[in-house]
Amino acid sequence: MTDPVTSTPAGGAGRPTSDETDRAVAAGTRQALEQAASKYNKSLLIAAVGGLVSLVVLAIFGYADAGVLLCVGLGLGVINSMLVQRSLATSIERGEPDRKGLTLGMLKRLVIVSAVAFAIAILYPPHGWFVFLGLATFQMLVMTMVFGSLVREVRRG
Repeated sequence: MTDPVTSTPAGGAGRPTSDETDRAVAAGTRQALEQAASKYNKSLLIAAVGGLVSLVVLAIFGYADAGVLLCVGLGLGVINSMLVQRSLATSIERGEPDRKGLTLGMLKRLVIVSAVAFAIAILYPPHGWFVFLGLATFQMLVMTMVFGSLVREVRRG
């Protein structure tokens, strides 16, 4: 019996088996995840350097407290993203990821991080809002670095 699409025997040399396809997809997925992890690590380094530079520049202009609060916001972003990674890793290790549990966990973290940022903003006027600026900056940095590379990888292959 021949395959009408390739004119080769079914399962013959012209068509990859499902195992070969699965291995190729797994290898591509692994490569994309490794690149995303590398981009994530770069974003952590950029956030640390950016926070330090912001702290120094703001301190030079007499706003050291704003620089510290910006770094606190960056730190909250780092902590939140590390907790997300740990939650995802734990879920994957267990087998089938529980989407509802992951979503509820992310929502809880979002509420806690927002509450901490809001409390800091209230406790340290007039520059308390720099915590939100640092948090938003970190999230945008990670999204740009990690998701940008994942989208490019998906488009390639």
